[in-house]
Amino acid sequence: MKGTKLWVLGLPIKDYTPQITIALKEADKIIAARHLENNLSSWREKFPQKNWIFYERFSQALEEAEKALGQQKKVAFWASGDPLFFGVARTFLTRLNPEEIKVVPALSSLQVAFAESKIPWEDALFVSLHGQNENKINDLKALLRRQKKLLVLTDPQNSPAKIANYLLAAGLGSTKMIVAERLGFPEEKIYTGPPAEFASKDFKNPNLVILLQEKPGEPPVFGLKEDEFLHEKGLITKDEVRAVAIHKLRLPPQGVFWDIGAGSGSVACEVANLAPGLLVYAVEKSPERTRMIEKNRENLGLPNLTVVEGKAPEVLAPLPSPDRIFIGGGGKDLRSILETSWLKLKSGLVVIAVITIESLEIAYQFLKEKEGLKEVVSIQVSRSSNRISGYTYLQALNQVYLLVGEKHES
Repeated sequence: MKGTKLWVLGLPIKDYTPQITIALKEADKIIAARHLENNLSSWREKFPQKNWIFYERFSQALEEAEKALGQQKKVAFWASGDPLFFGVARTFLTRLNPEEIKVVPALSSLQVAFAESKIPWEDALFVSLHGQNENKINDLKALLRRQKKLLVLTDPQNSPAKIANYLLAAGLGSTKMIVAERLGFPEEKIYTGPPAEFASKDFKNPNLVILLQEKPGEPPVFGLKEDEFLHEKGLITKDEVRAVAIHKLRLPPQGVFWDIGAGSGSVACEVANLAPGLLVYAVEKSPERTRMIEKNRENLGLPNLTVVEGKAPEVLAPLPSPDRIFIGGGGKDLRSILETSWLKLKSGLVVIAVITIESLEIAYQFLKEKEGLKEVVSIQVSRSSNRISGYTYLQALNQVYLLVGEKHES
């Protein structure tokens, strides 16, 4: 602290020490990761008679906890930082009765990292590479186009050195990197520099990375153009149709969105770009087109978009129930796709895009049967062309019908 002349102090809004003490008194088992053993020495001295278990693998800890709970015993599970920020509490809340769980938070690693770096973080975006596949790192380039401040959670495979090398290969060598190493431990260190400085450096785990761009990120723009997507010739929802369809869907800020028969993924990508809080699933049966969607996802930086390769309706069953659905394909399977989609839809809007009279009849009759038909919209787009002797004329595209349906809460 030598040289410090001003302290800016955050006042905790709640002291959780009494709750921690009660938890440790009542617990039959106390479980923590092995790397936290030294940090917990003062608590172990206060409760030496307790059954302390330190694990190497989380699966081992989960098994220990569930076994004890199954025997009607009480468990105190230590986690570093805030257990609800990319933490273990999520796993327990999905596997056990939330009414029987009490979460006691501490300062998260991101809060400490930004505080030690003296950087305000209300405008930061958080990205987790922890436990992710090797392709997840490819999101960083596009995210940095729009966001000037990223916090990246790492793991031994997706390390600071790997991130630094990726940034150099992607032409982002001017990005400022901050590596926070072993936060909360006696050997805690903060490193700051360009990617080139960290490309061959090993860091102790756990660590995390902050990426800073000088220019502010660009906000999401509505109106991505067809030539901004990789697509098979003609197999893309046209700009004008996409704009009307998304307008009719009235996107919520959070929830789940399905794009069935996604083709190039233009609708899914536009939705994921406009609503970062939505989990977007692009369902496409063609392996070649799913690869195009993956590339479009990477180019646009859309971590909230998941590509599902397979034939609908069979691949829809395991997906989380949607709040909005766009159906842009289906052919002979349209009726069965509609049945499955409607069954899975919580409540909310569905837009079906068709170009044939047969598909129009199937979709229209289905929505009428479900008493969910809101409206039918016919879109006839003509675009200017200069193909005849330099004169400008309008060239008509295929007419598209949009059927808008709504499922109400039962």
